[in-house]
Amino acid sequence: MRTSSTEDTDIIFETRKKIAKLLNVDYPTSIVFTSNTTDSLNMIIDGFLKDGDHAVSTAIEDNSVVRPLIRLRKEKI
Repeated sequence: MRTSSTEDTDIIFETRKKIAKLLNVDYPTSIVFTSNTTDSLNMIIDGFLKDGDHAVSTAIEDNSVVRPLIRLRKEKI
């Protein structure tokens, strides 16, 4: 008998496969689920920007974008 945890994992992977197909992504494991948009944006901003990179934003950016950018700027000074 399979455990609920294994079934949950299967459902998540099947969902990853469907999204990967929809977005034309080669590897379903490249699809990542996060708890919310702020978490996703933090993950992208922290993981994507490297020393020497420049980020351009607008005056109407949400705090979920502005705060990580400001934090990164302060950490690099």
